[in-house]
Amino acid sequence: MRRKAKRKEKVSIIEIFVLLLSIISLLIGWMGYGGILFGLPALLLGFIYYRKKGGLISLLTIIFGCIGLAETIVMLMFISMFTSIFDREVVGEKIDIISAKFTAREYLGEYSSVLVVNLSESYTRSFADIFLYDPNGNVVASGDLFYNDKSGELKLRTENICDLNAGKYTIIIKSPLEEILAKKSVYFSGHRLEIEDIDLSLDTSSEYGIYVKRVIVKIKNSGDLPAVISGVRIKIGKYEDYKRFYSEEAPPKKTIEIKFEY
Repeated sequence: MRRKAKRKEKVSIIEIFVLLLSIISLLIGWMGYGGILFGLPALLLGFIYYRKKGGLISLLTIIFGCIGLAETIVMLMFISMFTSIFDREVVGEKIDIISAKFTAREYLGEYSSVLVVNLSESYTRSFADIFLYDPNGNVVASGDLFYNDKSGELKLRTENICDLNAGKYTIIIKSPLEEILAKKSVYFSGHRLEIEDIDLSLDTSSEYGIYVKRVIVKIKNSGDLPAVISGVRIKIGKYEDYKRFYSEEAPPKKTIEIKFEY
């Protein structure tokens, strides 16, 4: 009698799905954790199915899963090594903060305030973050240090400027791994606004009287903190008007012009 040939077992949907996982891990394993998220489950299930019934599908699953997992391991080792080398430049370096003061930067005809932090010559090549903390311990500005920088600039948002008051502020420089490289306390006495000049442009052509066409107010901030002006009250004789506008920034040691058209 002829012996019946052993029937081939059909490939299940789960095996095909696991094979797809291994292919995905193969394609994205170098991107980070792809080999772990997709390759490791595919590898384990591939071994289980291969021991259970063998087959080319399970073998390919194991091969692709191994390659994807290897890609991820190599990539993570490279990132870890690079971070270690990169951060080694920072660890143990001495960075001295010499001074810090607010100044004005012009962009498209408008001024904005930045905090310039000057560093000592001991600062070498490293990337770092700079943070400014207000007297209440809140971060109100941040900036970056790059290779061979001897100073860093921290830009303030308008909403943060509104909350700035006189007091002791703290500047902290941190490495990419959050290690504190330098810390310095700086006292700011606040903003001091004063009107330097008012220029009135009058319309005398009307038979009904004299009208104000335009008002230009020059305001100087002689303090060491920036200020935000959100409105100006104008009074001429019995006439009084209050002009509210979008926040106008007045950087320290700078005179700004505010114009009103009637």
